[in-house]
Amino acid sequence: MEKLTIVATAARLFSAVFRRKKEPYKYLEVSVLGRGIVAEIPEYLPFKLVDLQGQPITDGVYIAVIRLWNRGTLPILPSDIPASAPLLVTLGDEGYLLGANGFSTVDGLSIELQQNKNGTLEITIEGLNPGDDIHIPMYYTSKNPYLSITASGRILGQQLPIDLTGREGLASTTERLAAGTIILLTAGTFPAVILPSYLIWKEHGLNGFLEIQEISHWLTAPLSLGLTMLSIFLVGWIATKLERRKHPDSFPLRSDLEPTLRESLKGLWLMLITGRRYRVSSSIFTLGEPVIMAGRKIKKRSISDWVQ
Repeated sequence: MEKLTIVATAARLFSAVFRRKKEPYKYLEVSVLGRGIVAEIPEYLPFKLVDLQGQPITDGVYIAVIRLWNRGTLPILPSDIPASAPLLVTLGDEGYLLGANGFSTVDGLSIELQQNKNGTLEITIEGLNPGDDIHIPMYYTSKNPYLSITASGRILGQQLPIDLTGREGLASTTERLAAGTIILLTAGTFPAVILPSYLIWKEHGLNGFLEIQEISHWLTAPLSLGLTMLSIFLVGWIATKLERRKHPDSFPLRSDLEPTLRESLKGLWLMLITGRRYRVSSSIFTLGEPVIMAGRKIKKRSISDWVQ
């Protein structure tokens, strides 16, 4: 009991000395939750897309959902946003903003959106309590569905950056680890089958495969993993061949429009090394093409944020 009391006292003392009390702070975060395809109409179809002004849309209509989230412990008030630096969300140079609307799951939380020139959306809020968020679906047309989206503005008293839209294109640590694992499993499939099989045959002959439970786990574990990966590749290859037999040779299968194994491994390698997300395009204009999204590092605050 005395030892437990001493440990508990030491823990309280350590907590009191080294734990810093968090001061109230402001932290408004603007980020991209996701993107999607609303409509895509190729030119050769007997109909077309038009906007509200009757102008034809030739590239396709896409959506990007923007989120404003108060992650701080203090409310964000209209007076915290100076008129000289309003909250703005801007599309890349190749995008044209068709419209936007805002909504929130918080009752009574309203938002005003004003569409300016050059694909810029100005956002005016009545206020955000800690934990409140607002979602803004932005509809745009562009030759590039994954065009860059940036946010700007200033919150008086906020030290952390507002614009986190660049995080959309950055792979998380988990994604990069997963990419590395897939690359290792794929690249190590044949060595994991050939090398243990050779050692088992050399030391035990054919009986080694018949009595595999007697073999060291250092040999059977990689062999089992390699055979599993090889089986997955073989089943996929057989399924593709069987599907192709149902159609003429010139008929394109969906697998023909997907990246090859080499392209996929290259994309995963680039994601692992550069930290940028690798995706496969679902647009009918670029269906199946690998896409390396343009991620941006989060800009740290500098003296230019205060000096105009």
